[in-house]
Amino acid sequence: GDRACFQRGQACWLARLAGLLACCTSGRMGGEVNQALKSARVGYYDAQAEHHRSIHRGPIARDSIFELLEKEELPVEDVPRTLYGVQNALWLIVALAFLQPPVLRLGRGERPLIDVEFLVWAFGGLGTTVQVLGLTLVAAPLTYLLLVVASQGWIAKATREMLFRVLECLHLVWTCRWIVRTTLPPPAAFFVVMQTVVTFLKIHSFYFEVRKLDDEKSAEHTLRGRDFLYFLVAPTLVYEPSGYPKTEHIRIRFLVRKTGSAIGLLLVLFLLITEFFLPVFREARTISLFEFVIRLIVPCAVFLLAVFFFTFEVLLNVAGELTCFADRSFYMDWWNAGSMDEFSRKWNKPVHEWLRRYIYKASQRAVGDDA
Repeated sequence: GDRACFQRGQACWLARLAGLLACCTSGRMGGEVNQALKSARVGYYDAQAEHHRSIHRGPIARDSIFELLEKEELPVEDVPRTLYGVQNALWLIVALAFLQPPVLRLGRGERPLIDVEFLVWAFGGLGTTVQVLGLTLVAAPLTYLLLVVASQGWIAKATREMLFRVLECLHLVWTCRWIVRTTLPPPAAFFVVMQTVVTFLKIHSFYFEVRKLDDEKSAEHTLRGRDFLYFLVAPTLVYEPSGYPKTEHIRIRFLVRKTGSAIGLLLVLFLLITEFFLPVFREARTISLFEFVIRLIVPCAVFLLAVFFFTFEVLLNVAGELTCFADRSFYMDWWNAGSMDEFSRKWNKPVHEWLRRYIYKASQRAVGDDA
């Protein structure tokens, strides 16, 4: 009877496996194959468990889910589904923790739920911010114009190199000087500085890639305005003359989901600043330095995580979706990094790729040439 029970379980598993092979041989891939594979795996586990119970006539020894994850015995495709509920519970706990202070304050009838004074200060000088932001984009068309003029032979290569170096320096120095003189609020100043750095990295990459092709006498097909404009708006810092992988269409549901994530993360950032940072800053003169640091450790850590996911998971993905840019590998599992070297490679892949190509490899070539 026990052996017959085990044989029935094995027969069930073999039947499901045969269904999987039939799907593969008939050309039916995708969801049908995944469903057949899942059914075969479940049938195999059920056969094992039924055989074990038929022999021992009682409960069986099994590991917990987290032990299976540590031993890497849980199938890879089952990991996201297994931890999905835990992820939702953690997000719910975080949301309740951040909503607790404003809700309690509202219940006590204290100051308004939305700190209007902070919003006015944070978004003050919007016109000046737009002007400074426009200045950061001037270097991009000038770089393209410089390469076009040089490709026509109207200026020498040495002149082209000198003018581009001057343009890069003016782009950074002029923008930073303008920010200091106009005394922009920190949020606006941070955004403008980041846009300045991104534009600097993009024009540097575009210039050097086109110059390399120019030295190889094959730059005619690279100096197209549409390619340059696409590179400026695409979520990448390295120019590829051969082009980028692209998606077939824009997914509206994906954009709606990312928009919801953006609103939630912005709300978290706003509550962090108004409910956790500003109260500590107002009491800075009356509390010790130790208490000041301790009270800000957790809010600062959450703030950095929220800014990271808002930038790399929301903004870059939205930009990639709008431009049909298919390479969405903007970061890796930096939280599992065992060294600073591994962390620097994983947490910001666009910047790492730029540094690897234009700093690391360029330094290697320079050292090799000197040697």
